[in-house]
Amino acid sequence: MAKRDQDGPDLGPLEIRAGGLGRLLAKAMLPATALVLQAVVRDGFAGTIDTVICAFVGAMVLGVGVRHVRWRSKGCLVRLDEAGVTLTGVRTVGWAEIREVREVHRNAWEGLVFLPQDDAVLPMFDIPLFVLRRRTRRDRRTRLWGSPLVLSPMNLDASRTQIVDAVRRFSGGVPILDEKRELVVS
Repeated sequence: MAKRDQDGPDLGPLEIRAGGLGRLLAKAMLPATALVLQAVVRDGFAGTIDTVICAFVGAMVLGVGVRHVRWRSKGCLVRLDEAGVTLTGVRTVGWAEIREVREVHRNAWEGLVFLPQDDAVLPMFDIPLFVLRRRTRRDRRTRLWGSPLVLSPMNLDASRTQIVDAVRRFSGGVPILDEKRELVVS
């Protein structure tokens, strides 16, 4: 496994696990805290409704946390090495099947989209927090990003820079471009 947050070159494959639980829970806790404060201040029927909403939001936050911990316990979800991109439970995508890797930014979200060669079909990678049919998620992801193989560093334990460096190290020249189709320098 590649070294992380240490001096010296990373020579081994990059193994990526689920990450980002703190950010996920922090984003969910802000509106939940506002609801709790509102429920405490209000009384009567409105206070009861606010309390029910708080319980529902709390259960959703707890469910997201549990689901995330389950994904984290699976270990390595993505591995980048000489063979290509290996997704747990799915085939390895060879570097020859990938035309380019595109760095994409949408509001606060950033991701790396692995675009396929014209004749290649890439598998989907995602960490679903809510239950949607796999085909629905795949179609939506392909429509939004151009490929079902999208890595979002905010949901993983590897940074964008680490993923980009691993692609450069192992891919044999697959270009890494930004949204303006300019080479990414990290």
